[in-house]
Amino acid sequence: MSAGMGIAITVALLAVNAFFVAGEFAVTSTRRSQVEPLADEGARGTRDALYALQHVSLMLAICQLGVTVASTTLGVVAEPAIAHLVESPLERLGAPEATSHVIGFAAALIIVLFCHVVFGEMVPKEYLDRRAGTDAPHPGPHPRAPGPRSAPHHRGHGPFRELVRPFVGL
Repeated sequence: MSAGMGIAITVALLAVNAFFVAGEFAVTSTRRSQVEPLADEGARGTRDALYALQHVSLMLAICQLGVTVASTTLGVVAEPAIAHLVESPLERLGAPEATSHVIGFAAALIIVLFCHVVFGEMVPKEYLDRRAGTDAPHPGPHPRAPGPRSAPHHRGHGPFRELVRPFVGL
């Protein structure tokens, strides 16, 4: 597989991971007491939200499976693609193959972990957390539940939280 194809698949896997993380966050942070009045008013998506709240274990299992598959596949696809982009220039500069491989692997690991945590985990949570304060009818992906503001779940992320905001349009 070419490095370009590997990077494209990496971006797609980050999006899949973010989708399932957002779904998990929406299911765990939504309270039935906030959805039922909206359902009584006939708000769009509330039927799906109530179903999800009645089947939390199933919804979480689906989300956990999606996150696990996307995350492990991310490691399998992204590491070689990114490592190759780092190794090739080092070898052309005369670095021994073993040295360039170690540096390429370490750089790929750091890049993939950073992107996974920021774009695959923090961005969807930040997005849903911010949307929860609006009148948006569907702040999250499947199960499309209106999500309330949740407990301060990412206070410890400090500077990364500020880094994420421009990417989410906040």
